[in-house]
Amino acid sequence: MILTTLSLGLAASTGAPDLETVLARTRAALGLDGGAGAIELAGDADVFGAPTSFTFTFAADGRFLNVVDGPLGNATGFDGLATWSSDAGWLATTLELEDDEFLRLWSLFLSGRLFLSGSNEAEVSLAGGEPKPGEVALDARIPGGLRVARVAIDAATGLPMSLAFASILGGETWTLADWRPAGARRVPYRIERHAALDTKDVYRVTRTGTPIAERAFAPDPTRGLGAFDRAVASDVEVRLAPTGHLLVHPRVSGRDVGWFILDTGAGIPVITKEAADAAGLEAMGRTFVGGAGSDVVPVRFRIGGRFALGPLATPPLVFVEMDLAAVGAALGTPLAGVIGFELFRRAVVLVDMTAPTVAIHDPAAYALPAGASWTRLVVHQRHPHVPGRYEGGPQALFRLDTGAGSTAVVFHGPAVERRRLLEGRDVKDVSLGGAGGLSRAKMGEVKDFEIAGTRRDSVPAIFTFGDSGSLDDPYSDGTIGAGLVGDRRLVFDYGQRRIAFLPR
Repeated sequence: MILTTLSLGLAASTGAPDLETVLARTRAALGLDGGAGAIELAGDADVFGAPTSFTFTFAADGRFLNVVDGPLGNATGFDGLATWSSDAGWLATTLELEDDEFLRLWSLFLSGRLFLSGSNEAEVSLAGGEPKPGEVALDARIPGGLRVARVAIDAATGLPMSLAFASILGGETWTLADWRPAGARRVPYRIERHAALDTKDVYRVTRTGTPIAERAFAPDPTRGLGAFDRAVASDVEVRLAPTGHLLVHPRVSGRDVGWFILDTGAGIPVITKEAADAAGLEAMGRTFVGGAGSDVVPVRFRIGGRFALGPLATPPLVFVEMDLAAVGAALGTPLAGVIGFELFRRAVVLVDMTAPTVAIHDPAAYALPAGASWTRLVVHQRHPHVPGRYEGGPQALFRLDTGAGSTAVVFHGPAVERRRLLEGRDVKDVSLGGAGGLSRAKMGEVKDFEIAGTRRDSVPAIFTFGDSGSLDDPYSDGTIGAGLVGDRRLVFDYGQRRIAFLPR
């Protein structure tokens, strides 16, 4: 009550508390005046609509490890050098850009490190605007990051209430409640994640304690890779759709279920109900997916299917079930699914979008042809990104999307606004369609575009606005397809974060 009275008195006399007063009061409420020591929270949960258990571990030096068990489980962590995540297949991926920023902020918020003084782990300030009744609002971001998270603190108790983080899929909010003592500090015994379509994951803490000193905060780099059969040829059966999309013919759970789009823009594997039933995949849980357009689509998971293409057989993957009949009709081929990230991160994949050719190689045995060289590849939101430059501007990142078909370049809303790309440009109205529905756009061209040392003039381009879902991405200027890179063979090596552009 003394802290509450002092805080309210300060607010009455000055109009609002200063930042250090807010942070000090929150540290006192959390019992962190001596710093944020190690803590482990464990219990049961409902995640993606399925019951499971979890363990969140935070070390005193900032490292963390979070494990959600079960067939829809996942793990995330920070080993002191980089953040990473793994899914139920337990193959870990280093996180970059938005993925890295969110996970760091989430950990700082839940562990209480966000409220420490003198920390260089985050930039924290009082939020602008009128706060909600009974709340004090803070803005927080990782130094150099683009996304700003909104933190709400209970004005009466000083305890953290929520962390809201925007993203290209609409963002999510984590709330903390049911605070109880845990030694010298207080911890939330109920943690909830709220996202689009009323998605809610609930974590109920049943045990707290000090982390095991020997607990590994780094993932096993070999777990979940899959197996390569070197007796099987690297080249796989491929079909080129009239739209420029590449189709491959894998086996799921040992069964031929039909054609899949090979799509570097697919962050999670997709399968139709008919194909999943034919492969004997179990239905479980629920989530949502998005794409071009501002809407998100509710889907359920189908689990347990090994995906085999060429010499590679993955561990059992988690698919999302979607109706692809309309997409198949547009491509002229009935579809069984879409495959992207889960294939590309396990192999070196050579793609020729004109020939067409697709070859799957073991990363441990692949070498580039003589004279060829690698270019840096950034994996952001499970999509590959490469550097490019246009109209004399600075180098920027571009999403490389084999699922974009014959498209040349689609500029993302933030870049259109930041660089004023529509000013003085001859354009016409168009609409873009995807998993997120339709979104408005303009079509025109850019005077020049350079990628991998090759410059093109008068490049057809689409310019989107801020309602374009996954295309409303501030980290990359646009998305490119076969219209820009179809004259070269692409060699993707997600594991080593590199790509090669080979002449055809």
